[in-house]
Amino acid sequence: RRWFFVLGLVLAIAYLIRPTNALAVGFIGLYVLINFPKQVWLYVAGLMIVFVPYVFQNWLTYGNLFPPYSYQLFERFSTPSVFFEGLVGTLISPARGLFIFTPVFLLSLYGIYLRLKSRLALSNPDLYLAAILPAHWIMVALFQDWGGAWSIGPRYFVDVIPLLVYFLIPILRPEVIAVRGIRYALIATVLISTLIQFHASTSIYPWMWNGKPVALVEAPQRKWDWGDLQFLRGFCPGNPLEGRAPACWFQGHE
Repeated sequence: RRWFFVLGLVLAIAYLIRPTNALAVGFIGLYVLINFPKQVWLYVAGLMIVFVPYVFQNWLTYGNLFPPYSYQLFERFSTPSVFFEGLVGTLISPARGLFIFTPVFLLSLYGIYLRLKSRLALSNPDLYLAAILPAHWIMVALFQDWGGAWSIGPRYFVDVIPLLVYFLIPILRPEVIAVRGIRYALIATVLISTLIQFHASTSIYPWMWNGKPVALVEAPQRKWDWGDLQFLRGFCPGNPLEGRAPACWFQGHE
């Protein structure tokens, strides 16, 4: 309980870094309020240490409680059709899908089940942590630019990666990892995820995919091009900068 102050402090800083972390502030605050009502003031005090000077600075600078960036978010909401596209695309789009770039996080879904199956109660902090994930998913899909513009993979999911990793922990329990199918799935998805992230982190070509052969903002349909996978950019023998992989692998070269 003595960590509630630090928890509020850290989450408030996380909000300043990325406003979508307001979900973590809210859900974890709800957990503290329901289960430790007498100590909730410690959590709020941690939040206020950051939020009070933040709001004060905004008022002095902009004449508002929040900076212009926060208000601009409300101007970027998607239409219903784009929203449903975002729900699917943020998970399995070949250019922006969470489970395409880091398939190991598919096992996080099973980890959530293992965490909650025997203790689906308001006193279980894992319930609130798990709730952040679908809420974050829906929030990202609500925006017109659910793909994150110039980026590599699911940029808007970066905030919740620690939670996805946390829910991988139950997979490592001896009785779970002993199941052959789960063990092989973990090894395979970790290997694939590592190779994809390694190439995207060490090569300029996946980054240049955003603008070659045409800028993604001008051709958003490229997010669904399975013949031009961002994490494979650079592996075309003919033109590694603009070559569409894996499509180029099945075409002749001079």
